[in-house]
Amino acid sequence: MSSPQAATPPEALANRPPRVFRRRSKVHAWLHTLLMVVRRSHLYLGLLLMPWALLYGVTGYLFNHPGHFPDRPLRTFGPSLLEGTPLSSLDGPQGMAEQVVEALNRRFVGSERISLSSAVAAHYSSNFLFAKAELPGKTVQLLLYGNGDGGTVFEQPRSPAPAPAKTAHFAIAPDGGNAAESRVQAGAEARPSHSADATSAASEQPPLPPHRAPLHLEAGLERAAQGSLPLLAKRLGIQLGGEELRLTSVPDLEFSVRSGVEEWTVKYNALAGSIVAAPAPSLPQASSSWRRFLTQMHVAHGYAGQEGARWLWAIVVDVMAFVMVFWGLSGIAMWWQLKRIRPWGTVALCVSLTLALLLGMGMFEAIR
Repeated sequence: MSSPQAATPPEALANRPPRVFRRRSKVHAWLHTLLMVVRRSHLYLGLLLMPWALLYGVTGYLFNHPGHFPDRPLRTFGPSLLEGTPLSSLDGPQGMAEQVVEALNRRFVGSERISLSSAVAAHYSSNFLFAKAELPGKTVQLLLYGNGDGGTVFEQPRSPAPAPAKTAHFAIAPDGGNAAESRVQAGAEARPSHSADATSAASEQPPLPPHRAPLHLEAGLERAAQGSLPLLAKRLGIQLGGEELRLTSVPDLEFSVRSGVEEWTVKYNALAGSIVAAPAPSLPQASSSWRRFLTQMHVAHGYAGQEGARWLWAIVVDVMAFVMVFWGLSGIAMWWQLKRIRPWGTVALCVSLTLALLLGMGMFEAIR
């Protein structure tokens, strides 16, 4: 029995799109719109942040290469200038750790003997030694690579001594009275600290026990470095004029030892002659925070002078510096090819440059 309504012609049924196809078309349209929003957001955010991409790219490179584009006189030198100096024949970390352990055993006779442990391989905390000389009109700073790969010489003009601060007549010191008079009295009280009374008071303090005196090795890092500085200054043409190029910083020597049944992690600073020891699990746990690890990776820069993880990391920093500059410049070129959005892109770029200029001026005033 036929329906009272007229049957749909076969041609109409054939031309009607299936429901599934219509749903897919809507999904495709939504995806197309979403991707368009993502592309435009990517483009306009890139234009707005382009100055900062260039800034972080360029400054990342400058951090990674302190000797490039210096703002003060700078010279680098290779390992050939260190030939014939005590630093050229210095023992490595393992040999130096053995000397420290031997010196400790001689000093603490009667106690349990100390022996090197393989828990932590002997190594230096960094690869840098620093020395400085205060010369008339300038300061000379010397950076040495601990592995003997040379170093860098910095020269910086010395700033003139600041003029005495002017004090208002209505200023009041914390303890009452005139602030200018209080400052003069404070200076007068500070000067006797170098007088004979102060010297005699210091001499009255009991001397340190011999076994607690600073530990300096006969062929230690600090003596080798300090002994190398006069010849190195002569080879570099540094006119000291009677002044001394003085060692100011050396890296810690880190290694592990065993005393009886206890394992210790040791840090030895050759310049101070100090020994810091802690139970073996203590020191590694202090740097186990994932947050600290990530932030340390963020600020890690510079080639350490020897191939390894830090050296490879410095290569990645250089690559990222180049890529950020490339992203900024190539983004402008890609935007310019899209004629329909040139007007709005120009607006975004003008806003970006104006904001960067204003913020740059503000930061210059804030950090100078």
